[in-house]
Amino acid sequence: MSDTAAWYPKTTVVIGVVLALGLAAIGVFTNFYLEVDGDILWTPTPSRVLAHGDYMADRSGFPSPPRFSLFTVHANGQNVLGESQAGIQRVFQALDTVLNTAGYDDVCKEAKVSMLNEEGMTTCRIGAVTGYFNYSVDSFEEEVQNGSDLLYIISQPTFPDGTPIEETAILGNAKRNENNRLISADAFVMSIAFPETDKALDFEDKFLDKILALQEEWVNEPGNIYRVEIFAERSFDDEFGRAIVNDIPLVPIIFVVMSIFTALVFFRKNWIYSRCMLGFGAVCSVFLSILVGYGILFIIGVPFTSMTQIVPFIMFGIGLDGAFWTLSFGEPTSAWTGLFQFWIAFMTRLKKWEFPSLLQPLPRSSLSLWAACRRYQPSTGCATTPLQPFSLTLCTR
Repeated sequence: MSDTAAWYPKTTVVIGVVLALGLAAIGVFTNFYLEVDGDILWTPTPSRVLAHGDYMADRSGFPSPPRFSLFTVHANGQNVLGESQAGIQRVFQALDTVLNTAGYDDVCKEAKVSMLNEEGMTTCRIGAVTGYFNYSVDSFEEEVQNGSDLLYIISQPTFPDGTPIEETAILGNAKRNENNRLISADAFVMSIAFPETDKALDFEDKFLDKILALQEEWVNEPGNIYRVEIFAERSFDDEFGRAIVNDIPLVPIIFVVMSIFTALVFFRKNWIYSRCMLGFGAVCSVFLSILVGYGILFIIGVPFTSMTQIVPFIMFGIGLDGAFWTLSFGEPTSAWTGLFQFWIAFMTRLKKWEFPSLLQPLPRSSLSLWAACRRYQPSTGCATTPLQPFSLTLCTR
């Protein structure tokens, strides 16, 4: 293969490029997919955990656990009960943003953990301080207009329908006085139990965009101390995928940086010794090998993950290290320069620079050939003689 590549360099380069690009294209357009599911990425395969999880999800017949979405309304460390009316209004605003998102009623019809809404229809279970007002902003405003003591209302141990309250599920770091009355809290906490369905997964993407837009709106609102935070079942996977996509542009950047670096490493003031294009070719060869590797992985069904994403950064380091070692084999050593020049002159007279016969007396092993080439200097004329393919292939000259 090395002899063929030396005699037909252009054909070898074209075949290599076409093969690399072809394999990469076939892999991308057949089995490529992005995997961000933490259960698949971080759980050993095969394992009892996966087997038990598959049984619970697919064969047991048990209802699937809900997909909880958690919301937090806080005042940047201040007491959210200091202005209880304003804080609860913010909770209603965040809740209404989700309830008014298209598809909410359709998704919550299938809720396993449910409650009845104002119309008496089944909907997703909501856990929030708004439960003290039957999750209705109209009821809340009516209490405010009547001059009701809001802190007294939300200090009760049960909702109006008799449902007992888990205080830590609706208030963050709440504190009470000696009369068991709420006096402070760091945040309002709200949770919504969506069903484990594909509709719910798609709906999460919609309301997350709206909550994040509301978050930005509150930040830009002058004089507003309240902030809203959100964590949904898909939040980790979304962030994981976003990080992977955002890191992809680093690959061409590292290609350019390493091309410049290797060109500088191989640069010499003497034009005969300088090999800047060799450095660029080394980077290109590593890049093509990465494309081949990715193509084969995708073809056999290996997904694209954060682990496979770091392959280019590792391979550029390893591949270019090999190029630097190859360069060191081509550097002349003064102790053998005279002897090697005498050997070149002798073979020139004896063999008339016939390239096939010139290789005949040389040792055939790569190590021996490299050892021989290592003692060769370009000043002997190798660059302009029939030895050029041999020197380019083995000496990187």
